[in-house]
Amino acid sequence: MKLLNKKLNRMQWINKGILFFILLFAFEPILSSSNIYWYLLAVSASIVFLIFIGFMLGIFIKKIPIKNNLINEGKISYGYLLASLLGLVIYYIYKGELLNFWIVIIFLDLGNIYLEQSSKDTKQKGT
Repeated sequence: MKLLNKKLNRMQWINKGILFFILLFAFEPILSSSNIYWYLLAVSASIVFLIFIGFMLGIFIKKIPIKNNLINEGKISYGYLLASLLGLVIYYIYKGELLNFWIVIIFLDLGNIYLEQSSKDTKQKGT
């Protein structure tokens, strides 16, 4: 049980780091003139890249199931959706670029929420 809680805590921190990166990317049109913004973005992008490498190593070397890591995100998936909506609004107001990117990200977030809800429904029906 301790190992499961430790894994969930690690995944929560990973998800929060990715959410921070998405929020930084969403605010790029507003904050892009600041040097501190670019340093924060570079550091968070590096962290997200290292997380991605660790995730891939866990899948291929340790044979960790993908479903356990992707679907069990909890309430943070709604945070991803809100950050993506915020990014869409900010880019619509300040820049016309990357609107299609944000729309795709929103659909991916909605798909993730749907998978999470359907996973919970099948667990409740099976119990």
